[in-house]
Formats: sequence, C-alpha cells, structure tokens
Amino acid sequence: MQRKFLRLPAFVLCAFLAFSPPSHALAPLAVIPSWYFVTSAVLHVAAAAAGLYYAMLPDRPATSSSDGSVSRPSSVAWIDLSTGKADLNEVSVTAQISHDNLKGVITANPTKYPNLKNALEYAVPPVDDTTKLGDVIRYNGQNYEVTRITGFSSGCVGTPGFQVIGGKLYYADQRGGYSGGVCQPGSQYRSVEFDAVSKPVSKPSTRPATPSEFASQISGGSGPVKPLYQQEIDKAFQDPNYVPVFTDDTTGLPFENPPQYRVATPSQVDAYNNKIQAQQAASDAAAASVASAQARSSAAGAAVDSARNAVTVAQGNYNTDPSAGNAQILADAQRALARAESDKADADAKLSEVDAKQKQQESDDLTLGDSGFSSDPYGDGSNFDLGVRFNQFVVDMKATSLFSLPNQFFSGIPSGGDPSVSFDGGRFGHHTFDFSTLFSAFTVLRSVVFICFGWLSIRIVALKGGGG
Repeated sequence: MQRKFLRLPAFVLCAFLAFSPPSHALAPLAVIPSWYFVTSAVLHVAAAAAGLYYAMLPDRPATSSSDGSVSRPSSVAWIDLSTGKADLNEVSVTAQISHDNLKGVITANPTKYPNLKNALEYAVPPVDDTTKLGDVIRYNGQNYEVTRITGFSSGCVGTPGFQVIGGKLYYADQRGGYSGGVCQPGSQYRSVEFDAVSKPVSKPSTRPATPSEFASQISGGSGPVKPLYQQEIDKAFQDPNYVPVFTDDTTGLPFENPPQYRVATPSQVDAYNNKIQAQQAASDAAAASVASAQARSSAAGAAVDSARNAVTVAQGNYNTDPSAGNAQILADAQRALARAESDKADADAKLSEVDAKQKQQESDDLTLGDSGFSSDPYGDGSNFDLGVRFNQFVVDMKATSLFSLPNQFFSGIPSGGDPSVSFDGGRFGHHTFDFSTLFSAFTVLRSVVFICFGWLSIRIVALKGGGG
C-alpha cells in the first residue's frame, strides 16, 4: 500500500509527567515514544489515519540495491484503547523508494540534494568504445578534436592517460594493464591523437547514470549508503512529493494500516490520559484521607490508654483515702475516659468510612470503564461472506437445545381424536370445548412463529448477536 508523507500535529503528547510515586499506581499514560517526533527522523504519511506515527530508526543507515532503489529501516507506532487500557503498538517496517522515484525527487529540487544530483551523472571517460574521429573533448581548459585512432595492440603502456608528446596531445587507452609490476595477460592498448581546435565540445564529459552506476556511486554497488549521501537520502524519504512503500519486517509483506477503531486519535489519547490523571488524583486523595484517619484513630487510642491509666491511679487513691477531693478526681478521670472512648469510636468510624471509600476507589480504578471505543461487530472491519457465516451459525446451533425448540413446541398440536375439555359452569350450564377445531389456526400460528425464528436467526448472524 502506498502512503504519502504529511507533517504530524505539533500538539501531540510526547513528554512524560514527573511526580512522586502514589500509594496506588494506576495504568500508565498513553504515550508515543518521543523519538518518533525528532525532526530528522519523522516520516510524514498523508494516507495514515490520525494517530499513526512513522519514523526512521535512529543510527540505522539506508541501504542501496544494485538496481538503484534505496531502503530505510523505520518503525510505525500507535495507541490502541479498544481494550479499555492503553496498548502501545510498534511495528518494524522498511520504507522503500525506487530509483526512478528517487531520481524524480532529486531532479525536482536539485539544490536540496547536491550530492545525489552529482551521483545521477556519470563521468564519461575521454576515450571509450564510442570515441570516433571528429569527436571534440575538453582538456585543461582547451577543446581538442580526435584526428587519429590506432588499433589495439597486445601489451601494456607505461603511462596510460593523457600525455603531451612533441607539442601534440595523446591519450594512451589501456584495457587491462599492470598488476604487481606484471602486465596482465590479455591486456591491450591503443593511441588516440588530438589537435587543439575552437570547435564546441561534441563528446559530453557526463551522461545520466544508469541505476547500477548510481548504486555504485552511493553505496559501492549494494549495501549501506555512504555517509556523504545519508543525510540527503533521509531528506528524500521526508520529501512531501515522495509516495513511499512500507514493508512489514516480520512478514515481508506490504504493511497495512491497523483497523481504524484500534488507532486512537490524539484527542482520544488526551481524553484517556485526562481520565487516568483524574483517577490518580482521586486515588491519592483517598489515600491521604485514610492516612489522616489512621493518624486520628491512633491518637485517640493513645488518649484512651492515658485516660484509663488516670482512672486506675485515681481509683487507687480513692480506695486508700475516700475523701471528697479524691472522689472528685476519680469522677473527673472517669468522665475524661468516657470522652476519650467516644472520640476513639468516632475516629474508628471515620477510618472505616474512608477505608471503604478507598477500596471502592481502587475497585473503580481497576476498571477504567468505557474508553470511547467499541469493538467492530464484523471483527477486523473487513468484508465477510454472509453465506459462510450463516452455515457456521447453523452448525453451531445444532449443538444446542435451542435448535430443536420449534419442533418440540409444535409437535403436540392435536389434529383429531378427542382433545376435548369439559367443565361445569354451574348456573351457566355444562360446557365442552374441542381444541381440534382450532387446528387451522394453530397451523397459521406455527407459520408466523417460524417466520419470526428465521428473521431473528438472520439478524443474529448478520450482527453477531442481534444487537444494534
């Protein structure tokens, strides 16, 4: 599938929140890794749904094939909230651009890709198999015309290339040559003679490179792209005029976007994160209330212990000396103990109340509720065969008692005999009712019920449950 790059929205959440660890940690926030938003790595894919993010993998160079096509290791990420929690999905993919598409990107904006532009030009040798008499080349700022070409001779020349001999320009065209000081078998050479002229150049110094020559320039033929061209290759992958092709690295097949209902949009991610943060704040508040109530209960318990000790001391003093003063001290201590026990009971009741609220809050936190997504009633959103689905439904239903219910329901309809019911109506007389007289009506009723069963069956099959 082909997708065109586009610029990602700048408001997408790409930073983590920093806060002290809470007593009850909720689900993590939905966050796309920040490296997907690095300017030099981000890929702009116009055809992708909002919430899909493509980026080139850092420190992974592009590679070139011998046909001049270029591949770039990349990754795609999205947040899936359809399960009620935030699932980060990442898939390793390879972005690919053919030689022709890359050439189109470069030639459309050559100043943006100067090194790649040069790689698209092949330096024509001054003498090659196409050289003929009358060709004009340029050498050291002067134009020269070919005036003589000798045939090939076996062997090697000492100095291949241009030489000036006796005021004339010569070119020793060597095929093969020396290796390790030894002239290699099969080596040949010839001489091409030039005269200086004022004619315009007819043999160009460059020509368009073939795909294999381009690949040889940028990668040595195939393999990692040379550092000189890497930055420009990355810019080409980000070019708004480029329509890339992505391949799934796991399957080797063209990468297909996930079903739209499984890709959370930025606004849905924001809503989810706001919900998580709100629940976290409520959870923290509940924990703080419990801590405060526990402290109050502990203080009230200490006050009760102190009041009981005071009563014990006052009771001992009164037993030793039952004076009016000691009696008053004992009475005051007992009243203080009663107040302390009442305060302790209130503190314990408050602690039970906030502890119950916290447990309910934690229970609510475990189920985040509706995340704004619903499962696609047709599975992955693709087309389906109604006939195949209906046949599978019949096979499944035959295994249940529901399948035979219509026959069981109607098998007892009387069609003759003596299905009579008699009853005594007292002053209104004795009456007899024969149900067999209603056979035709029951037959019609059976047909109506069968139609209803058929309609409900088709609805259940088509909607996978009959709802909606």
